[in-house]
Amino acid sequence: MTESAQPPVQPAAPVQLSGSFFFGKIGWSYPDMRGADITGMQVQMYTSDAWEVVGNYPPHVTEHEQHDLEPGKPYLVRVVANSKVGPSVPSGALTLLTRTASMPAKAYPPICVAGKTSLTSAVLQFGPTLMADYDGPPISRWELQQRDKHFLNWTTVLTDGFKNLKTFSPNGFLDHHFHHPDGRSSNQFVAKDLNPGQEYQFRVRAQNADGFGDWSEPTSVVTLSAAPAQPPALKVVGTPTFNSLTVQLSEPETFGAAVRGYTLQRRTTRAWYATQESGEVKDVSGWYSVCELPPNVTTVPMVEDLEAGASHAFRYMAFSNAGDSPWSETLDIVLPIPEPPEAPRIMSCGVDETGAVEIVWHTPKERGAMVTGYELWASDSSCGEWSKIYTGFTNGFVDEHHRATPHTVRGYRVRALTDETPPSGFSKVSECDLFERYTGKIPVLVKGHLGPKHQKLLWVSRDEPVHSLRYKVPTDLYPTGKIRGFAEDRQDVQLTLNGSPLSEHHVPVPYSIVISSEPGHASYIQGHEVVVARDVSFAQVYARMLRYFDPMLRDKQEAVSVVADPTATATIVGEGNGWPHQTGGFIELGDARVSFSKCAHVNGADGSSSVPLPSKDEAASAHLPLYDLAALREQSGAMLSPLLEHGTALVPMYQREALCIDMSSRAPVALKVGYGDSNVLTGQPDVPGRLIRTSKSCNWPPTPQQNYMVLPEQRWLANRNATGDGAGHQFVPVALSETSLNAAQRSGVASQHQVTVTAYPELPSDAEVYVSSELSENTEIDLFSTASEAGLCPGDCVFLRSKSLPGVHSPTLADLGIGANTVLAVEFTGVHKDSYQLSHQTSPQRQVGVCEASEEAPAALSMMGGLAVGGRMSEAIYPDLMLGPRRWDTDVEATATVHLVNSMVFTESTGLPMPAGQMCEEDYKKLGLPRSWRSEWSDEMDADGIFSKERSELTASSRACLLYTSP
Repeated sequence: MTESAQPPVQPAAPVQLSGSFFFGKIGWSYPDMRGADITGMQVQMYTSDAWEVVGNYPPHVTEHEQHDLEPGKPYLVRVVANSKVGPSVPSGALTLLTRTASMPAKAYPPICVAGKTSLTSAVLQFGPTLMADYDGPPISRWELQQRDKHFLNWTTVLTDGFKNLKTFSPNGFLDHHFHHPDGRSSNQFVAKDLNPGQEYQFRVRAQNADGFGDWSEPTSVVTLSAAPAQPPALKVVGTPTFNSLTVQLSEPETFGAAVRGYTLQRRTTRAWYATQESGEVKDVSGWYSVCELPPNVTTVPMVEDLEAGASHAFRYMAFSNAGDSPWSETLDIVLPIPEPPEAPRIMSCGVDETGAVEIVWHTPKERGAMVTGYELWASDSSCGEWSKIYTGFTNGFVDEHHRATPHTVRGYRVRALTDETPPSGFSKVSECDLFERYTGKIPVLVKGHLGPKHQKLLWVSRDEPVHSLRYKVPTDLYPTGKIRGFAEDRQDVQLTLNGSPLSEHHVPVPYSIVISSEPGHASYIQGHEVVVARDVSFAQVYARMLRYFDPMLRDKQEAVSVVADPTATATIVGEGNGWPHQTGGFIELGDARVSFSKCAHVNGADGSSSVPLPSKDEAASAHLPLYDLAALREQSGAMLSPLLEHGTALVPMYQREALCIDMSSRAPVALKVGYGDSNVLTGQPDVPGRLIRTSKSCNWPPTPQQNYMVLPEQRWLANRNATGDGAGHQFVPVALSETSLNAAQRSGVASQHQVTVTAYPELPSDAEVYVSSELSENTEIDLFSTASEAGLCPGDCVFLRSKSLPGVHSPTLADLGIGANTVLAVEFTGVHKDSYQLSHQTSPQRQVGVCEASEEAPAALSMMGGLAVGGRMSEAIYPDLMLGPRRWDTDVEATATVHLVNSMVFTESTGLPMPAGQMCEEDYKKLGLPRSWRSEWSDEMDADGIFSKERSELTASSRACLLYTSP
């Protein structure tokens, strides 16, 4: 609901603009409206004990002159804003004063001393004479006002008496001794803090005991301007290539004169020579201009005359009406050394009616060296020896020698030539397609039910959808002009190929994947193809394509959120979506969740070689507090302790507690956990984004060894391989070995006291890779293999299909592998006219390609042995026995950093009270670990940190806790 309109806000009191003996001039500003337009302003003056209206003005007028006033008499004036819904409250009253003969006359305009004007200051002289005589007291002081030309309001900058009245020479300097005949006595004022190149106005008036004189006419002063300052150095945008570079300019600081443009210069460290008109050869490798740019263009791509592998230098300057700036610092850059171009790819290789072979190939991608020609080699399949048959500049060649043996299949390959590098690699061998009569169309013979004379011949394209054939039956054979449908569940109407039913179900479009010779795991889109390196799996490429078509998928996979539980007593109700029931706080990383619970701090005093984790019943309420660091940073504001500046979550722990990490997921996830800079499973320095599974045997974990865990099989982790030799150590609070308060409060900030949890999603598997774009007679490649493992070479092309990618369409004859020189027949096979059968008349060896069912995964995963070294907690680590690291998508990761904070410094580090602990000596006895309890743990304070007391108040046992070091 909208509010109703109201009268305008009360206007501000008017101001007196000028006055004389018998009149006065006032001005006002319009107030804010409150839903109704202002229709005008009313001026009121107080006379004879009442307010009278002396003027009404339309909205665009802001001044009023009142005549027939008495000299020296004050008058009260106010204004009222009118609107359609009523007038506003009257403004405050202004005392309007008229002049008297005793007030000073109008002053002369101030004079600007031109020789003393600078970038930020100006010198003005005024007084002491006035423009006319007056009969009043002497002038007691002067008032000087200033304003920017673009603003209306005046600002008083000087109110002073005659103490500055001195004698100045015509150039504005003090005349101390010589008494220059042109010198004059005046007041001088220096206006400072002005902007360069800007116009200002100044006015002055005199004042005596009876009042002010009239303001002088304004004097305009323009400060000096200077050339721009030295601009910052150029910046390189993106990655330079072999012969192209993009640089970015930055606008320099200006002093009154705006930048009109830039001049960009370039030079190369190599010598460049030019022939002069006289015939002399001269070195011209100095600086020369590349271009001049307008001020709004700051990004310059340079793609011409850049020599690959050479060092180039660039600089620029800014110019304005006040002059040119100094040259910027030089940007020196060395372009990459040119490499041979990529191997060309033969696009077509066909035989015409005369037997000649026409070969056409595409221009390969250059890598610093320009392609200057091509070599075409040919080989007969019988001998396998290659011979060069063409060297030239064009992208095609007609092999006339093939006319002698038109029925021989001949192979061709081509490579690119340059003047600066060796030739490129050869293209993939392409064999010529023998000439056939029907190359573009497929004949379809429609046979009617009345015999051979009742039939028609149709020509259709290989790109024709299968379902559209039912609409091509002539009306004289079938009155309705179409077949009801080629459904597999109908016996009387069926579309077959060599007796095998053909389905009309939608098929995904094939995406071309071209193998490149580039090292590493790169992939990129070039035109309508996806170019991949030989060491990247096709499943990884498929995952990248899904993220390319769905930009929000990466944000979903890398999302990290924290559900805090500072008291460790909350119960989180499961919200569905595949998540199991959750109690306590947790961190969600994509499709994985981790939470933290407490367990006994085992020191080996009980003599047992292996202590199991507590059961779920015993640990149902043994959750550790969890704090969201992002929320704590918002609460703390600008004053952040070192502990709160970085990280995802915070877990406070008592000395008597050890940490257990609980894990769950709603989809398969690879979870990697690090403690400090080391992996908790291997004990070795961790490599980000790398998953490892080896067959090397060690004490912990046993064969096979891996640096990650598989969810949802893995449910918890309570140990870490601290030294790399297989000995398990618990997650315990960092020991405070010093009594320094500052060092203790920063415990947990260093990386060696942090737990880093990284989740990697599973690679999608709903795609298939084929060596041909046709579905039939097609060899399938393992989706999780790389091009190198599949035996593919640079330049080879495979095809990926998935219904999750755009382009799902009805199957065509080409998709089903129906060749160009085959005959299809539509026959009446039943009693009714709408019963048809479409059969493929070709060799019986051609069959419909059917994908074999993939082997089922093992029903269960074997467990790796537990941790039982030195009396530590024992547990099970589930190995990844399926595909290993190649099963996971390492391009995306969801990472959370958790600080483990000692209870002794928690309060001083965060400003929050330490949550009450729940584990005590009785709990250790119930778990069968009475000798693992330490007596000093009984002195731990549950609510306040140990530094909340004065040092003099600490007991001996409390100080001993500071020197305690966990084994």
